[in-house]
Amino acid sequence: MTLDPIQLRVLGSLIEKEIATPENYPLSLNSLINACNQKSSRDPVLDLTEDEVRQALHTLEDLALITSVHDGRVPKYEHRIRTVLNLRRDETAVLCLLMLRGPQTPGEIRSRADRLYTFDDLAAVQSTLERLAARSSGEDPAATGPLTTLLPRQPGSRESRYAHLLGALPDLQPSQPAKETRYSLAPIGHVESPLKQRSDAPRQGSDGAPEAWLVINATVEQGLSGIAAGDEVVLLTWFHQAHRDVLEVHPGRNPDAPLKGVFATRSPDRPNPIGLHRVQVLEVSGNRLLVTPLEAVDGTPLIDIKPVLPRSADF
Repeated sequence: MTLDPIQLRVLGSLIEKEIATPENYPLSLNSLINACNQKSSRDPVLDLTEDEVRQALHTLEDLALITSVHDGRVPKYEHRIRTVLNLRRDETAVLCLLMLRGPQTPGEIRSRADRLYTFDDLAAVQSTLERLAARSSGEDPAATGPLTTLLPRQPGSRESRYAHLLGALPDLQPSQPAKETRYSLAPIGHVESPLKQRSDAPRQGSDGAPEAWLVINATVEQGLSGIAAGDEVVLLTWFHQAHRDVLEVHPGRNPDAPLKGVFATRSPDRPNPIGLHRVQVLEVSGNRLLVTPLEAVDGTPLIDIKPVLPRSADF
């Protein structure tokens, strides 16, 4: 069984509405079109026509995956996927999410499944995915074959995603990269800190970061003139221990938190791992500044120093 994207959207929408809004189920054609084209909880967002949805319904009905119900002037439609594929409730919810939102990690599935099924933890999601992936494809007419698969981890992602096998797999070929423009930065100094490893460092300076020395290169030491003890400054550092191929992280180092793009977090792991720190100068000694609090580890390159502007609430 290989369904096209429109058939998958129609089937997934019927499954979702049956579980999430049973009072409005089965769905009329107009309600189904609206469900298919809604902008939330859909990836990609589609703009299907009535003819496209009708054609998909005809094909799904031929495959016994949906049926029409005539309980009034307007025919309505309901799915039969649980019966045809012999699915449990958790399996139905997972396939529905994969049909409507594309490949996802177990963490993403768990965070998005609340209206369809409540998974106790990530292990429960993983168990459901593996059970669907391990389905047999023998001669038994009831055998469906595998219904999910683990995709190769993509560049920039920390985790691999799962996809359903009711349609074609997504194209995983990397797109042709655009021509890059590169710039170079030369550190103006480095950090001397009691924090020796990344695992020792708090997430933010306000989380108990220690004092640290900034050692400024002799070639740019003259740029320190005017900085005095008591000043507040902003430091730009280069997180040299960061992973530059990461584009999504679990915020706060919490594996149960939904993945977020690194540009929506303060994670040090990012394409250009620049650190931003607001600190107070405690002492100026030649080409050395003692500052606090600073969560950068020992040896971190220092890129720039800027004064905090008067009445500035942040950077």
